[in-house]
Amino acid sequence: MQRLYLADGSTRIYKAQAPPTVEPEFYARAAGALLVPAQAIAQPHGPAALLLADIAAPRLCNLSLSPADLAAVGWAAVAQIGTLAGALPVVADLSTAAKWQDYAETMVAELAALVDSGVFVQVDRALVEQIAALAASPAVVGAFAPPVGYVHGDLTGTNLFVGGEGYRLIDWQRPIRGPVALDVVALLDSARCDPGRYVAAGIVQLFY
Repeated sequence: MQRLYLADGSTRIYKAQAPPTVEPEFYARAAGALLVPAQAIAQPHGPAALLLADIAAPRLCNLSLSPADLAAVGWAAVAQIGTLAGALPVVADLSTAAKWQDYAETMVAELAALVDSGVFVQVDRALVEQIAALAASPAVVGAFAPPVGYVHGDLTGTNLFVGGEGYRLIDWQRPIRGPVALDVVALLDSARCDPGRYVAAGIVQLFY
């Protein structure tokens, strides 16, 4: 990522990223006041690239807010994410408990195979079994009750700008469809605040 200084004195942000990412596709499809203006740059032999507006507003991480206020901002951002229009792309659909269980079973099986083959040497079978048990726990499975929707996946104070015209949110590389409260946990975690005071335990366990 790099800031570009143009001949007319304006600035833009150039961003190139390696896969997995759906960000160029996201900006091509999505519409909403939460988004910054973006233009895809064709690079047939390189990573996906975008030219983004340079936002002249403070990042949330530079503001002094209480944990309760941060949680309120998180829920407000979640509400705005829910208003985005378009056929929004995702890297994973975890919108139901059944889809989560299928995803978790695949993840655990792949992890176990890596342990058994010796690729992972700092993870043993006991830890794999703990992960499997946590993924199937009632609290985590119960986290997939509504509200479920579009999840940014990296809602941190660094990625959220707060200006006079409202919020602007960047870095849409790996959104999912799942429990929307995950974004609130991500925001609180980025500020080193305890999310357990504001979000259900199952959501917190799912995030970590």
